[in-house]
Amino acid sequence: MNATTIATQVINEGRASFGGVARIALPQQVWEAVMDEVTAAGGAVTFEECLVDGVAVRSAGAGSRGVAYPEGGGEPVYVELGG
Repeated sequence: MNATTIATQVINEGRASFGGVARIALPQQVWEAVMDEVTAAGGAVTFEECLVDGVAVRSAGAGSRGVAYPEGGGEPVYVELGG
């Protein structure tokens, strides 16, 4: 599974839980791969984030979970990424 697909999975989990997703955060290694894939595709990339499906993707540091943050605040959804 490519990194952008993983990002989309976290976005979809967030949307299923609370509708609008303000941003997501992914483990550093996955985030770096997403940044590379989005850059290669000519997408929107800055030093701190990129856009996938219209949602900002940032680094969550080390770990195995992705995090989706709801629009307007509230409790985020944590998504386990690997086996």
